[in-house]
Amino acid sequence: MIVKRIGAVLAGVLTAWLIVFIGDTVTHLFFPPPENIDFHDQEALKIFAESIPWQSFVIMMLFWLLAAFAGGFVSAKINKPSWKRASIVTGSILLAGTILNLILIPHPLWLIATSLILIVPSAYMGGKTATLK
Repeated sequence: MIVKRIGAVLAGVLTAWLIVFIGDTVTHLFFPPPENIDFHDQEALKIFAESIPWQSFVIMMLFWLLAAFAGGFVSAKINKPSWKRASIVTGSILLAGTILNLILIPHPLWLIATSLILIVPSAYMGGKTATLK
């Protein structure tokens, strides 16, 4: 049973990360970073982040919320008896990854606030949706 619980959460997290990867790829196609940017230079990242149009951040946020929703959905579908726990744990892991991303790469304040508030509830709603008949 524990293997199923862990597997459900891992499947949810991997699903979400795949969606985030696709979202990042789409965003970078429309708003590519400069070719010579040093991603280890915090000041260069800050300057780059300030030059990104707000639409790019909106697209990114939508992909993050979709990823959390899908991750919660997948984890709940696999572990239906404990769907609440599965989706909340999945959302919490995604939130931890989001916080790390927000620390490492500068983001607008509205994106930070929205992420912190909506990632786990989005995963929960995905889990709840998975249980509907």
